[in-house]
Amino acid sequence: MNRDFSPDRVVFLHIPKTAGSTLYRILETHYRWESIYTMWQDGTLDEFKALSTEQKMAIRLLRGHFGFGIRTLLPGPSEYFTILRDPTERVISYYHFVRRSPRHYCYERVTKDNMSLETFVTSRIDTLLDNGQTRLLANRESGHEIPFGSCTTALLDEAKHNLREQMKVVGLTERFDETLFLLQQAFGWRKLYYSRQNVSAGRSSQ
Repeated sequence: MNRDFSPDRVVFLHIPKTAGSTLYRILETHYRWESIYTMWQDGTLDEFKALSTEQKMAIRLLRGHFGFGIRTLLPGPSEYFTILRDPTERVISYYHFVRRSPRHYCYERVTKDNMSLETFVTSRIDTLLDNGQTRLLANRESGHEIPFGSCTTALLDEAKHNLREQMKVVGLTERFDETLFLLQQAFGWRKLYYSRQNVSAGRSSQ
């Protein structure tokens, strides 16, 4: 049976701590493993750029933490979707995630200094704490290109335009089941079943 249901490449712009890890498990039942490319697991952004056109064309599902600007690196047609989350809840969840993730690039400093949530938020340790969703939804490849505190109204306008005009589906963590239904309808996937993955300790199942 052909498990690649979408006629085009599907790109999941995964904003950290928006239930993306749960969605990863779901998507893996709809695509052959060799047709999936996960940014920062299968390769860095630079390594992805270095792939040949043929290699990129073989990707049916591209997923990971990257900015919408990655679209300029993709040959052929693609369909995009993302999931948003209440910004405050996302940052709180991100803090707890960092504290329990030794491989995260912020882990050592956060745990060594025993940062409180308040200190973490104001530390400037990660640009994605500063309008992180806007950064990734604008026309940038990684979201880290803009210095902390330098997001502009123009950047927000880019992000809003991309949400309205470029995304086939925009879901919400807080309405995850409804988001799955929209994805199922948009991409022709069969009914989606799941169990929560990568849930931060002490936080809700979102």
